[in-house]
Amino acid sequence: TVDAVVAGVDHNLNYMKIMHASFLLHAKGSDISFVATNLDAHGPTSNGRFAPGGGVSVMSVQTASGRKPDVVAGKPSQMILDLIMDEEPRIDRSRALMIGDRLDTDIAFANAGGIRSLLVLSGCTSVATLEQKQSEGEAEAHMIPVYYADSIAVLAASESA
Repeated sequence: TVDAVVAGVDHNLNYMKIMHASFLLHAKGSDISFVATNLDAHGPTSNGRFAPGGGVSVMSVQTASGRKPDVVAGKPSQMILDLIMDEEPRIDRSRALMIGDRLDTDIAFANAGGIRSLLVLSGCTSVATLEQKQSEGEAEAHMIPVYYADSIAVLAASESA
């Protein structure tokens, strides 16, 4: 018996997998949950290029089944943060710092959770993209970090200063 269809990064995604997931989710009377690991369109690779992210798999299944995910487990969903805070009540959000390289997931996650954010420009987001979002004002405010830096190395440099 199948209780859920989980879609995310799948380096072997193919038509048959999409069709099978669609059939399960579209079956008459189906109470199968549709869970997305994340909605990232792409992610960086070691050679500096971008590869399709988990969102590509999710959107393929969503389009084929006509069903949106019931749950998105990854950022920017607050589900993960809620679990962390339940497990570690000593964590003070006002003293926490979320570090990430994506505006639409990492930084949006931090902002929604009341945590300061540091955007590192060594991954998915460029200075030009950040400046564009900043110029868009209130509409994109949920994706604007408190801090940004070229890389996480700035933290090591600040420790030695």
